[in-house]
Amino acid sequence: MIQRIQSIYLLAASLVIGGAFFVDEVWTGPAATTQVWFLPASMAILGLVAVAAFLSIFLYSNRVFQRKFVTAVQVLLLTGIVALFGGQVMAGTLPNATSSGDSVGEWIVLAIPLASYVFLYLARRAIDADIRLVKSMDRLR
Repeated sequence: MIQRIQSIYLLAASLVIGGAFFVDEVWTGPAATTQVWFLPASMAILGLVAVAAFLSIFLYSNRVFQRKFVTAVQVLLLTGIVALFGGQVMAGTLPNATSSGDSVGEWIVLAIPLASYVFLYLARRAIDADIRLVKSMDRLR
């Protein structure tokens, strides 16, 4: 029962980042058509993050390795965030923060990796708490 909350966080991170593929505005927008590298790089990185976050759920038997793996996934996700924002900036299509609803889908796709990063951070904190709990239980034995 020690692994429950971080598994939920990791599953949420995987589902959230996987949901970015269902919003079409960024994948068919000007950044995808003007920047040759944007579509394959960002989709590959975000897809790899989604799969890695899901697979890290099953690393519960070795919490120290799981923490290192989740940290590596966070670094990869930061690379994906830089690719998403960088592609939008290079194409000159970073959506402006107006009240018009024409760029809502683009903002959603740009915000999804940030939400996924928060879930990965919460999972890493829960893994650290489990490591500390196991160490304290080992001291009692």
